[in-house]
Amino acid sequence: MSKSASCDRGGRAGRALRCRKGVTALEFAIIGPIFLILVLFAMDLARYWYVAEAVRTHTAEVLRAAIVVAGADNPPAVNTCPNGSITVSATPPPGLDPASLKTQATCTRQGQQRVVTVNVSYAFSFVIPAVANFWNQNQVISDSQTTTF
Repeated sequence: MSKSASCDRGGRAGRALRCRKGVTALEFAIIGPIFLILVLFAMDLARYWYVAEAVRTHTAEVLRAAIVVAGADNPPAVNTCPNGSITVSATPPPGLDPASLKTQATCTRQGQQRVVTVNVSYAFSFVIPAVANFWNQNQVISDSQTTTF
């Protein structure tokens, strides 16, 4: 074994100061888990923001479909708007689990005007348990939009 590989260069104090074998591995062992948790935390937050935007997009699509069902192309005298909920079908955006998505659309008449309201909620859960220290582990992302025509 060569002297540089064994760090055997004299006295005990001199060897401890000059021998740096394993220092990089030790530093990585200290910093690596913290860095990994931060990366996973950022990915989980990005997924949360993506799902929140997907819920907003889905709400807008359901509202457009509800306007058609409520008879936006009919004159106001034609009563195509029931006072209550209406059935609307819209495909959820990618990334949303249809089982966790709840959609409600209602149409009411106020005189000659029709008011369509859409409420969408989505049960979201974080993957990283460390996020639960900052927010609840299970979140409900909801959005509501209303239009009058």
